[in-house]
Amino acid sequence: MGGQLAVLWPDEGNYARFVEISEGQFAPTVEGYKATAEATLKYAERKGVTVHRVPFDPEELAQWAHRAGRAVDAEARTTFAVMLARKANRP
Repeated sequence: MGGQLAVLWPDEGNYARFVEISEGQFAPTVEGYKATAEATLKYAERKGVTVHRVPFDPEELAQWAHRAGRAVDAEARTTFAVMLARKANRP
């Protein structure tokens, strides 16, 4: 399979705001969110996908989406995660 996957990785301090600005259903706690996500991400890693768990600021996500005229849906979150992962991996 191979390839790469970037996923926004909230923490305790920003999870509530992340959920507030995002469309979709989310676990009530960051621990629940990460547990659910880890099952999928571990499967991808076993298939040869490099997974990037990307720390982020929900305010930057909200501002980016607003400037782009986008809702903070799954597609926008993925695009933002890829953008941050690429920026982090630049020399």
